Amino acid sequence: MPIFVSELDIEGLNESTLRVQIKKMTDAGMLKRFDTGIYFIPKKTIFKSVSTISAMQVIEKNI
Repeated sequence: MPIFVSELDIEGLNESTLRVQIKKMTDAGMLKRFDTGIYFIPKKTIFKSVSTISAMQVIEKNI
């Protein structure tokens, strides 16, 4: 499921702090970047690779 940064509103965090936290999570491998402002939580597959999301999933969530 895609995560749009523009949709995140976490009480107590301003936009720049939120972006720093997302960057830290991305660097740690907890999130993967699909495109600018669009992230997802990677999952291991049975083949020990990391799953991704499709452009169709992003489009469907954005509608």
